[in-house]
Formats: sequence, structure tokens, C-alpha cells
Amino acid sequence: MKKIFIFFFCLIVFVKFSQSQELKAHHNVFTPKVSSDEAIEIVRKNIPMLTVGSVYLSKGKSGIKSLDVPLEIKGKKISIIRLNPQTGEILPKGYRTYYPESKISEDFALKRVEEILPALKVGSPWLGIDKNWKVPLVLDGTVISEVFVNAEKGELVFIK
Repeated sequence: MKKIFIFFFCLIVFVKFSQSQELKAHHNVFTPKVSSDEAIEIVRKNIPMLTVGSVYLSKGKSGIKSLDVPLEIKGKKISIIRLNPQTGEILPKGYRTYYPESKISEDFALKRVEEILPALKVGSPWLGIDKNWKVPLVLDGTVISEVFVNAEKGELVFIK
């Protein structure tokens, strides 16, 4: 009888302890002051002000080269669009090509990105662990880049 009492006592203590830990975890959840709809509107409002920055060739760890074209607002970079260095095709976000050299010129890359700027759409954002809304830029149904919106202040976040 004593063993059964001790077992149930330990079980009750364990359950209470685990519940209190769950409640503490919920107190640390970040609640944004800016909603996802507001983040979409902030990006949508700033799309007409986007300009193309200077093109550069980035080199990955394995020597793979990409043609990166930054999107800027008032001279500050807010996003990067990556192009296939062989064909000039706009690549989906996160996609890398495995070509050792670039066959297209920087002028072609600039013109290609300038052509697509009016066709950019805004996708559904998600809240990152850095407390920024990540708002995707979509071209023909494909996410090609993303813009960060501060979830506290509702401002665009510039990148380096």
C-alpha cells in the first residue's frame, strides 16, 4: 500500500512539474506588433521604389559561381536576385547552378532584372526566428527572393 501511495505521489509531482514547464515555455513566445497583412502591404507599397544595384559574381565554397543582382531602395540593399551565369535565367530562391564561369555580361543581368521588376508579386510571409517577417517576392508563381520586415517596427530591414 505504501509503495502505491509513493508511486501516485511521484506521478502527481511529475505531472505538475511538466505542466509548469510548458506554461513557462509559452511565456517566451514572440507576438509581433506588425501583422503579416501589414508586412505584405509594406512590401507591396515599396515595390515601385525598387531599383537594381550593381551586379556581382559570388563564388561558393566549391568554386561555383553565381550572378547576384541586388534590389535596392534609396541605395540600400533589401534583397538579392540570383541569375544563372550561363543563360541569364532568373533562379528560384536558394537554387544554385554548377557552372564554373559566367557567360552573360553584367549589363545583360541588369537589364534582365529591370525587366522583371514590374511583374514582381508579393507572397505569403512567415515569421522568422530573428523577429522579422520574411516576405517572398514571386515571379510567375516562383519565389525568387525575399524581403525582411521588422515585426516590431514595421520597417524594411536592409541587408549587407
